[in-house]
Amino acid sequence: MLLRTSAAKPTKPNGKAQTVIAVVLLSYYSRFVRSFHNKFARLHRQRQFASFPPLHAGFFAA
Repeated sequence: MLLRTSAAKPTKPNGKAQTVIAVVLLSYYSRFVRSFHNKFARLHRQRQFASFPPLHAGFFAA
């Protein structure tokens, strides 16, 4: 997990809690994106969808 040094010095009393929540949400989001991408890649490999649109490409476009 990535933690910035500025996050260790919260300006608000609940700054550390917000940082922990953000890190947890980010890790869950990245895990979801990875499993989503793996599922579509496995589907593409098994059935060889040549005309299947890569719906998961939007997650990595940013």
